[in-house]
Amino acid sequence: MNRQSKMRKTLFILFASLTFQSNAQNLFPVKLDNCKTERFCLDCGDTKAGYDENEFSKLQDKLNKELNLQGIKGAVKFQVLVDAKGRACVLSHTDQSNNPITLKIIEELNKFKKWTPAVTSGKKEEKSSISLIFVINDNKILGQIERVDMNAFKKSFDNPRSPEIFNKTYVYKNENLNSYYLRLFIDTDTTYLELNKTITDTVISTSQRSYGNWILTKVWYNGIVKWDSNGPMVFTILK
Repeated sequence: MNRQSKMRKTLFILFASLTFQSNAQNLFPVKLDNCKTERFCLDCGDTKAGYDENEFSKLQDKLNKELNLQGIKGAVKFQVLVDAKGRACVLSHTDQSNNPITLKIIEELNKFKKWTPAVTSGKKEEKSSISLIFVINDNKILGQIERVDMNAFKKSFDNPRSPEIFNKTYVYKNENLNSYYLRLFIDTDTTYLELNKTITDTVISTSQRSYGNWILTKVWYNGIVKWDSNGPMVFTILK
C-alpha cells in the first residue's frame, strides 16, 4: 500500500490483520462501543453461531407490536458478537441515520438471551461475529441471519486488487503535531509505506492458519522485528 505522507519526529504504526480472525473489525459503517472486541472470528465454526428459532420469533413479534411500521419500507444489517456463554452484543450496523426503529432493534438484540455460540472441533468459540438483516415491508419486520460467503471472501484474498489512490500529489503534514498515527490493514506478506518522495519503508508479516482462520503472528519493519504475537499491535518509529 503506497501512501505519500511527510512524517515529523514520531510515527506510531498501528496494524490489524485483514484475515478471517479479526481484531475489532467492523463490518458496517456505524460502530457501537458496547462490545469487548479483543479478538473474534468472522462467522466461523463447524457449527456457526445462531439463535433459538422459537425465542427469536418472539423477539420479532415484540418488535412488530411495539413499533409503528405503517408505510415504512427498508432494511438494516447488524453485526452481532456471540460469545461462548450465549451472550451477545451489537457491534456495528448500516443505519447512519440512527432511526428509532434501528435503536429499538439494537436494544432487543442486546437483551436477547437465547443465542447459540459457534463450535469448532467440539470447542465453543470465545467470540464469533454474525450478520443479521431486518427487513421492513407490508407494515411488518422480519429478521434473519445473513451468512458470510466464505468462498467469495477467500477469493478476495487470493486475488487482491491494487489499492486505488485518489490523491497522488498532496503531501500530508501538520506543523503543530510532533507525532502521527498510521493504521495498517495487512492483507499481504509485504506492505510498502511511501513516507515521502525519497523514503519508502517495508513492513513484512507472517500468519498461520488455525481452525480455518488466518492469524497474524509476526511483523518486521525494515527487517527489524517489531511485534511477535505479544502485547498491543502497535509500535513506534522515529523519522
